Amino acid sequence: MRNKFTWNLLFNPFTKIAGWQAFALGMLFVLLTGVIGTYAGVAFDGAIDSHITEYLSLKDSFLFLVIAVVSVVVI
Repeated sequence: MRNKFTWNLLFNPFTKIAGWQAFALGMLFVLLTGVIGTYAGVAFDGAIDSHITEYLSLKDSFLFLVIAVVSVVVI
């Protein structure tokens, strides 16, 4: 039975993680994506879009991510 529960959690994590906990985990992933993208030279400038860039400041990286998150939430 435990194996079925593990697969179910993988396909639908909202059975265990929801509300503010899910929000905090999502924001953690956004922060990590911004930092890693900055140092790797990858701009995540859309909801499902990324571009390789020569120079990307930390401010620009997070600005792109904020715009992407807000646009997904609004839509």
